Amino acid sequence: MAKTGVYGDPAVETKISLAGSEVVAVKKNGQGDIEKFKLADGRVISYDEAISLVKSNQSHGLILQKGNTGQAVLRSKPDASDDNNLDSLPTFE
Repeated sequence: MAKTGVYGDPAVETKISLAGSEVVAVKKNGQGDIEKFKLADGRVISYDEAISLVKSNQSHGLILQKGNTGQAVLRSKPDASDDNNLDSLPTFE
């Protein structure tokens, strides 16, 4: 198991959070794209809300990139584990 902490050390695994709460699950659409994020405190955040939170520095472990068509795409920051990548998180309905 990897250590938890801050980014920068490749041996460190960091939890993804939005608005001060850990992301524990994601909801995907029929094409497998993430639509929503479920937080440890029970809140559900839309993808667009998550983008706004990342832009306003109210997130941890996420970055914005440009997608193939120029749209903003959320990605988890690289760290010591693939288990906390967005596509690896549990799903919810």
